[in-house]
Amino acid sequence: MRPVSDIAARFPAHDDPSWAGRAQVTFIIPAFNAERTIARPLLSLAAQSVQAWRAVVVDDGSRRAEFEATRQAACGDSRVRILRQDHRGQGAARNRGLAAATTPWVVFLDADDDLAPDFLRHMLAMARAADENTAVFCGCLRLTAEG
Repeated sequence: MRPVSDIAARFPAHDDPSWAGRAQVTFIIPAFNAERTIARPLLSLAAQSVQAWRAVVVDDGSRRAEFEATRQAACGDSRVRILRQDHRGQGAARNRGLAAATTPWVVFLDADDDLAPDFLRHMLAMARAADENTAVFCGCLRLTAEG
């Protein structure tokens, strides 16, 4: 495992003016046989009030049909990159996504997560208000089929 300082050195400061109008956040989504749910996080990303994002979906050894469902859920959105790997588990898939991230901030999502439309706007505002060496986090709301 690389030290955090080595990882942080790959990314410019979050207030660097060269990032104006470019993706600020990479959403990393590990997926294993997630054909029934993978559209949820991708649709909620597309509905964000701030569109300066990228997503890396790491297919963690899904069957071919499930991988195709992931590709279809991405709907050709150029902000979504899909990587495949042999099944090695969620941690390895997240690490692979982190290695592919090229933005100042990263967010880890699961393949069945939804985000509120203003999630990214609120989180970026909090991140920008903090210093460079800050982790930003929020709470969650668990939704069931019954609502």
